[in-house]
Amino acid sequence: TVPFVVLVEVLVVGLARNHVAELAAGTSAAAFAAAVFMGIRTGIQRLKEFSAAMAEVRTIMDESVISFEDANKAVSEMALAVGASEVEVAKGLYQTLSAGVTDAADAFVMLEGATKLATVGVASTGDAVNLLTTVFNAYGKAVTEQGVAKTSDMIQKTIQLGKTTMPELAASMGQVLPMASQLGVEFEEVAAAVGALTLSGLSTSEAVTQVTAVFTAFLKKGALAKAEFPE
Repeated sequence: TVPFVVLVEVLVVGLARNHVAELAAGTSAAAFAAAVFMGIRTGIQRLKEFSAAMAEVRTIMDESVISFEDANKAVSEMALAVGASEVEVAKGLYQTLSAGVTDAADAFVMLEGATKLATVGVASTGDAVNLLTTVFNAYGKAVTEQGVAKTSDMIQKTIQLGKTTMPELAASMGQVLPMASQLGVEFEEVAAAVGALTLSGLSTSEAVTQVTAVFTAFLKKGALAKAEFPE
């Protein structure tokens, strides 16, 4: 069930946007009435999309930890706070839970960090969730506000100092981070290497492939050394 406050908010925003546009154009009362109708229809459509997105969340959410109603409210409040749509944030919550962050408190910590990262990184919440959960899963890190903030800062620096984007990093980092974790190479070092390689003219995927090749060579040498000099 969609909270009444969300219904009112969506309808008011839809009406207000159309009202301002129509007044600015100096249109007639009939045109304004049409704008009101369009605002209502848009609001209803957004509510349907939000309800559908939260219904998907409910299929994998542990309601013994947080009620569905509280989750609805939290998603709406988070969307309002960061200026994102409720639908996008709801889909981000589903993605967070499905990525293995099943504890409700941890999921909302991760989701809040992702929505903020998406805003400053000019990307979707989905891309931010994908990248953050990839990092945390690869290194087996516990989800904390400090950890999410630190990882987000490193991602922002990589984007700012390299020639890459968050969607590109989100699509590529899963290839190299598990191997980096195995070798004890921290995410900050991987991100710095990828960023530097993009500055040399490589695409993000090419840069990640080169770093992966280096790690693969180290792992092969380690395997050969163990075979030649068994403990």
